Amino acid sequence: MYIDVRDHLRNSIQVTFSLDSTFGDVRNAVNCCLPPGFVVTEFELVPAPFAHYIEDDPECFKGPADEWYIVDVFFDDIAAGLERCEKDETVENLVVCLRLVSIAPLGPPHRVGVLFPGERDLDAAAVEALLSKPEGEHALRLLNAAAEVRGYDLRKAFASGSRSDARAKRDATIVMSLATVEMRMKLRGDGELKSQMPAWAHTPLLPSEVMGVAGFGVAGECAALVFVGALTLEEAFELGDARAEALAGQATPAKAASVVGYSDRAAVDAALEAASARGGGRVAVSHDLFDGALVVAGDAAAVDAFVATDIAGATVKPADAHRGAQTALAAGPPSDDYAYALGTRATGGELRYPLYCACGVPAKYDDLPAALPQLGASLESPVDWRGAVGLMLGDEITHFVDAGGTTQLKSFMMKLSPQAALLMT
Repeated sequence: MYIDVRDHLRNSIQVTFSLDSTFGDVRNAVNCCLPPGFVVTEFELVPAPFAHYIEDDPECFKGPADEWYIVDVFFDDIAAGLERCEKDETVENLVVCLRLVSIAPLGPPHRVGVLFPGERDLDAAAVEALLSKPEGEHALRLLNAAAEVRGYDLRKAFASGSRSDARAKRDATIVMSLATVEMRMKLRGDGELKSQMPAWAHTPLLPSEVMGVAGFGVAGECAALVFVGALTLEEAFELGDARAEALAGQATPAKAASVVGYSDRAAVDAALEAASARGGGRVAVSHDLFDGALVVAGDAAAVDAFVATDIAGATVKPADAHRGAQTALAAGPPSDDYAYALGTRATGGELRYPLYCACGVPAKYDDLPAALPQLGASLESPVDWRGAVGLMLGDEITHFVDAGGTTQLKSFMMKLSPQAALLMT
């Protein structure tokens, strides 16, 4: 017999046992795997083969701390296994499963951080896959709202191959990220456990569990501001447009490069300084992802000079420069225009959830007015993903939801906190 603890901070475990196990064996194994102070206290739908143990010892599943019940979803398997054992004496070590689910949450409440990623490639298949889920009506509602605001149908745009359009790509990232989180919050919570996912991935995300929100890039920031109550969906689209328009007016050509595998950050900084001097412009870090992974961006000549520099152990490749966003190239009119657009749309006081700003020096805000100066400068400030998530981890956020529904942020998280990455959904 062994116990598979799917996520002991929540409410579900699964026990695998042989048919010759007693009910007491199962009870003791379950109770031994629970955190201190928690024991199984209630039984329902007890499979018939074990019913006599209940009659002999009515208190065998009673205790003071939590309430559990046994789901007999495997009753047919147990009955079939017993019948097979009776008919075939050669059968040995037949194993069945029993799932136990807590009526009340087990252990401390989750402390959840919601991460909204920047723009990403989406296609019609990804949109339809989200809509086909049991909670897909929430995604459809947001898509319909977006169509009413924007005057075009996002779903049809993707189906017709228009996903290469920059506006459609940005709009879709905002809508699909918000839909992913709303669907999780409206999750029915009755899905079967899956070995590849922690048990809490199959339970609704409770508003009281959300301890922090962070957005990365234009689409991520806009979606995060909608989620915390600072923007409407229409205002988020308008802000995304304003940011794109501000960058479009920038005359200086921008380039970017990813730097992966370096072991000496000081060597990278020295190379950036030297390249800025040689190239006659400026190149600097635009995205700090995790140890050994950066994106640098700036004037084309300075970036070319940096790429030509040999940095021990580093692999340098071209990257999307986003028209110079997150660099000093966006300082001045582009950044000022974006800050004005943000200030005229983002209004209100206390935020629905704490907001972690990833631009510049990461910081946490509980009210909008305090966050606006840093958010307004985000166009010219580097994105510090490592710093923002590190701040959330330091605030004892233990579970993370990737609103993008992909594995990219999870791979980044693995570099910062393997435990948090394992529980990330």
